[in-house]
Amino acid sequence: MTSEKSYGNSTMPCFDPHFAIVYYLQEKRVGTISICLECNYLIASEKIPATELKIIEISDEYSYPAKGFSKATRKEIYDYIKHIGFTKYLKPLTSYLDD
Repeated sequence: MTSEKSYGNSTMPCFDPHFAIVYYLQEKRVGTISICLECNYLIASEKIPATELKIIEISDEYSYPAKGFSKATRKEIYDYIKHIGFTKYLKPLTSYLDD
């Protein structure tokens, strides 16, 4: 999740996460990461600098961070969710981001 190689694609505006990771320290919640594979992004309680390293340039006047998951990271997250059996809301990876 923190690797520079984990990001570099576009995102969509939906953000309806169906998976989250919650970090605890001595029974106290200390961090969260909510993940939406449909819109290709996460929202974390802590800043993840790797999400701001790559830029998508549309024109000389307009660019934005390429904070969407890379193809490999999408597959890794998808496979992890399947592995732990959290598949109730998991849809197949059939986006243009997975080709």
